[in-house]
Amino acid sequence: MKIKKLNIKSFGRFTDKEIEFEDGFNIIQGPNEAGKTTIQKFILAMFYGLTNPMSSHQNFLPEHSQYRPWDSDTYGGTLEYHLGGAYYLIERNFAEQNYSARLTEARTGLDQTRNYPIDRRKEPLFAQEHLGFNRFVFTNTVFIGQLATASEEGLAAEVSERISRMAQTGTEDISVEGTLKALQEARKILTKEQDNEPSIQGIEGNISELEEEKKDIKYIKEKNQQLRIKTQELQKKIDNLQNEHQEVKNKLLVLQYKKTEERLQEVENSEKRIANLKRQIEEMAEYRKFPLEEETDLINLEETIKIRKEQISLLEEKENQIKEQIQMVEEEIKEKKELTDFKEDSAAELRLLYQDLSELNHELERDENLFSQFQDKLETRRKEMEQKFPGLPSFSQENKKRATELSRRLDNPEEQLKEKDLQYTRERLDNQISIKNQKGNNMVFSLILALAITVVALFVPLPAEFAELSEYLLFLLPLPILTFLIYFFQRQKSASRIKDLEKKEAELMEIRREHIQNRGKTQKELKELLESARVTSIDELEKKWEEYQEAVAEISHLKQKLESLQEQMERTKKTIGEKRKRIGQALEQAGISTQTIPDINDVEEFHRVIDGHFKKEKRKEMLSLRQEEIEREKKKVSQHLQELQNKISQLLNRTGARNLEDLKEGTKKHHQLKNLEEELHETQKALKEFLGEDTKEQLKNFIRRIRQLESYQKYTDLELEEYEYMGKKAEELEEAINKTEQEKLSLQDEIKTSLKEKRDLANVEREILQWENKLEEMKIKDDALETTMGVIQIVHQETQREYAPVLNQSAAEILSRITGGRYPAMHIDRELNIALLEQGRKEYLELRDLSMGTMDQVYFAFRIALADLIYTGSGRLPLILDDSFTQYDDDRLKKVMQLLMDLSRERQIILFCARQKEVEVLDSLEGAATANKIFLEKSKTGR
Repeated sequence: MKIKKLNIKSFGRFTDKEIEFEDGFNIIQGPNEAGKTTIQKFILAMFYGLTNPMSSHQNFLPEHSQYRPWDSDTYGGTLEYHLGGAYYLIERNFAEQNYSARLTEARTGLDQTRNYPIDRRKEPLFAQEHLGFNRFVFTNTVFIGQLATASEEGLAAEVSERISRMAQTGTEDISVEGTLKALQEARKILTKEQDNEPSIQGIEGNISELEEEKKDIKYIKEKNQQLRIKTQELQKKIDNLQNEHQEVKNKLLVLQYKKTEERLQEVENSEKRIANLKRQIEEMAEYRKFPLEEETDLINLEETIKIRKEQISLLEEKENQIKEQIQMVEEEIKEKKELTDFKEDSAAELRLLYQDLSELNHELERDENLFSQFQDKLETRRKEMEQKFPGLPSFSQENKKRATELSRRLDNPEEQLKEKDLQYTRERLDNQISIKNQKGNNMVFSLILALAITVVALFVPLPAEFAELSEYLLFLLPLPILTFLIYFFQRQKSASRIKDLEKKEAELMEIRREHIQNRGKTQKELKELLESARVTSIDELEKKWEEYQEAVAEISHLKQKLESLQEQMERTKKTIGEKRKRIGQALEQAGISTQTIPDINDVEEFHRVIDGHFKKEKRKEMLSLRQEEIEREKKKVSQHLQELQNKISQLLNRTGARNLEDLKEGTKKHHQLKNLEEELHETQKALKEFLGEDTKEQLKNFIRRIRQLESYQKYTDLELEEYEYMGKKAEELEEAINKTEQEKLSLQDEIKTSLKEKRDLANVEREILQWENKLEEMKIKDDALETTMGVIQIVHQETQREYAPVLNQSAAEILSRITGGRYPAMHIDRELNIALLEQGRKEYLELRDLSMGTMDQVYFAFRIALADLIYTGSGRLPLILDDSFTQYDDDRLKKVMQLLMDLSRERQIILFCARQKEVEVLDSLEGAATANKIFLEKSKTGR
């Protein structure tokens, strides 16, 4: 990129000022207050404008008012530059009312402004597109000023700090640590209460409280709406209940009519019944004094006698059945006469012995099956091992250890190192022999030189002016003899040493030969061992050996299990024999021959016979007891029957009845009389209940009045059975009406009081929205700060690994050029401490040990390297230097001016300086004629 022309219409002290720049070296010289800074600010303003890039609105930078013209309404100008084969013209108006920017192609006049994005300040971003970075980075790369430190002590710290910042962030005004600290402090501010401004947590708390309030209000409103709907429903329900209640009352009135009509009929029927009952009672008056209780006794006696006779008949039948059963059991017992003396305890003992014997037989059978399974598994494992490890059964543990030792020996780093040492020793001996021969050659050369000096001293005449030299050469005459003696002695000594070295070399070759031979034997022995094991490598041997050992262990374990099972089966067989013997002894002790019972192995059949025998004896005993009990009960019932018959005879004598039929008839008539009298009393009582407090005439009048009502014809189909239901329903409806009206009043009161102390919902929602906007804004800031911190740390790490070393190397090359190669190398450690390597020295010098001029050179080299490293566009950016060399001495100034002259062949250089010294040094350089020199006069106004 090249800046071609400035047309300052009105900016600061300049009005209608044109400045043209060349592609190479441009120097602008003028005293202080001549406007050098104004021109620099104009260039920067033309590219990036005068609005604040950190503001979301068109807020102006302080320079906008600083460089506003005093005596002109025009404020702005144009700047022409060349980039990527095209020429562009920037036109800007910085006046507040007409602030504008326009980019055109200088050669065609085509407007290009719309081809570039516009930011929120309404600034076109063509500078960022063309240059590749913003105003801040442009200022810190293209513009290079001087170091402003006053003291030499502070200069090293300032240079280190500036370079450290450049290596970290690409600019000398910002450090990573300071930036992270500032961002962290900014995040802390967002989480603290600040002058009545709530934090993020405080805002979240406020929103939570307001949401609860909103939720409460909405809930109450929704509830009130539901209550109003429910109130309307209750009113409808009341109306329906009242209509239903009136209808039920009408029905109940008709039912009362029917009930009254029925009452009247019942009254008339009761009157007729009373008259009839009185007539019947008079006809049966003669049976009034007959004893009614005798009838009850007679009936009870007859029923009891009948029951007792039936009981005797049943008892006799049962007695006969039991006798038959006893006879059958006795015959069955006789069939097993030999078991009569067998005790129940002996049977129990035999049962236990049989159970033990059965369990032992099962256990033996299970062990035999398991033994067979283990034998099959053992045989299978043996066959698998023979197939999988054909060479290992005959491969001993000693062979395994030997193979491992041989492999370790071959792979031993010490053995490999020994061979390397042998090779190294051989090379060192060769070098020593060569050095000895070289020393011999040096001695020969020394001898020839000494002879030449002698010849010159003795035979070559020198002019008079070299008389002293002749004497000096004569003084050196004994030197050849001494040199020859030394040579001869060294030659003998060297020959002796060479023989010793050759002898050592022969010994070394022998050692090496033996080493190679031993290694071959080791490899051969290892190969034979591996082949015997039928493997190809020591790793395969290790793996298969481990698997083989596991298989051997498994087979050994199976053998142990087989031996254990064998012993256990022998013990079980022995125990079975003992159990059989004890069973025979138990039968003999019971007096039973084993030939008269089932086979001793048929356990279940034997026990069934024994148990059946014992059950039959017990059954015979129980039947005998039951027979005795029946006989006693039959005797008791017969005695009671006789007593009952005696009591009937006494009853007939006492009543005077001829027989039982007369007694029954008299008691029956007396009972009928009593019933008629009781029925008369109940009918009279019912008549009073039917009338109640009314008279028969009042009932007739009520019936006539109901017949005249309209509802009478409507509900004539009602049945009297519904009267009680209708009465209850009328009460229920009246109660439901009262309850519903009370519920309605309660809901109306609740609606009136629910929102009495609540705020308006719209106000609460408006306040929530305000707090949410505030919270969103603060969270966006916090997220941006957190993301920025993470990105800065990642970028810083990448910079330290990739960017900083490149910057260091580039700066070191530039420093070497401007110091004439005095400092060819530079080093920056991880702590960003700077050290220089001076020509002819082995140790690096720290920055504080350098002069102020050298420090300034280091700073300048880093600034140029930084500008080249950051810019990635086409070509190279110009360098704009502002009094950058005020602390340079003549030698340093000349070297740096030469560097700038060299750089101007590749990029545009614009140097602002106040001293004439820079112009004079430039004129002394080769190629100075091509430099563009611009001179400024001191401003009369001070701007």
